Amino acid sequence: MDVVELDCPSCGTLLEVDRGFAGGVCRCFHCGALLTVPSRAGVRAERLTRPERPDRPGRPETPKAVDQTESYETPWRPESPYDAKADTGADDEYGGPADEHFHEEGPVTYTTASGRTFRFDDEHVPTARQRRKVVRATTYGVVIGLTLLIVVGAALGIILLLSAIGGSTNTGNGGAPEIVEIDREFTYDPLANPLHIDQPNAMGLPLKAKSAVVLDLAAESQSWATDVAQMLASGAARVKPGQKYQVVVAHDNGADVIVVDGNTSAASQLRIVADRFAPAGAPDFLAAVKKALDGEPEQLVLITGRDLPHDAVTAVVDACAGRENLRLDVLTIDVEMLDLSDAARRSGGEAQILPRNRINTWREDAEPSPGD
Repeated sequence: MDVVELDCPSCGTLLEVDRGFAGGVCRCFHCGALLTVPSRAGVRAERLTRPERPDRPGRPETPKAVDQTESYETPWRPESPYDAKADTGADDEYGGPADEHFHEEGPVTYTTASGRTFRFDDEHVPTARQRRKVVRATTYGVVIGLTLLIVVGAALGIILLLSAIGGSTNTGNGGAPEIVEIDREFTYDPLANPLHIDQPNAMGLPLKAKSAVVLDLAAESQSWATDVAQMLASGAARVKPGQKYQVVVAHDNGADVIVVDGNTSAASQLRIVADRFAPAGAPDFLAAVKKALDGEPEQLVLITGRDLPHDAVTAVVDACAGRENLRLDVLTIDVEMLDLSDAARRSGGEAQILPRNRINTWREDAEPSPGD
């Protein structure tokens, strides 16, 4: 609804009245004063006052003086905003009402301080109501939209900040480090010598964005543990700063985590791993696998040379099956484990049996010839 906004010149109340009354008059709902309704913007409302009443028939030629001590600055306010009559019930000596604001039947003349004159029946003057603050639905929509945008932006900023902080943290041995993407510029060739591959790899296997390798140093690994550790160290030496993966070494006394990140001595640690953890006994292979899975890798590489019991293999397969989008790669040395191999192929991974003599050939091929 289109309205005219104005300020009451008598009490200062903020008012509004339908625009249809522009150029006319209205009554303040708060103090009852009569005032003009501006017809255009920038014009202030004026208070209407009633001049002294002329003598009515039957009065002397000289009218009775009006008590000038009564101030028009305290305007008459009727009992109801819609009722302009207010009779005190007291008559003067001429039979007329003593109240100066007595309502006469028919139109009455009012003037403003600027000299404008209005004549109207004050019984039918519209009452201006208190101004209301109208806020459109579009404004609410904009405010709500901006608020949601700020909240979502702040949440994303916090997530990115936490990710950046987490990326600079190195949990060291025994933890589940953050693992970031590693370049993959080659495909797996089971005959390729890992010692000649210039990319991070695990026994020639390309590594995904988040990878973990489990090396089983059981008693059966005595004949190849040193060579495999050297080949893992060679792949770790290709890691650039900012790239990262982990190697979990399962030994007779537990399982240790070596973080390969390009900034540590991980390659050196892997070169002496067989000496640090002499192959012996039957390590808890399942515990080592679970420790590797704690890092939530996208790729898990298992390297073992023993024929694991069926229940142990089943437990490992079940642990891996519970991880969505996990690629499982299985490299066994001189042994075949069908259940593990089947699980690897189902996940889209590799399942290879590496003969011991092939590992020997790789080592010999990489050794410098006499006189070099």
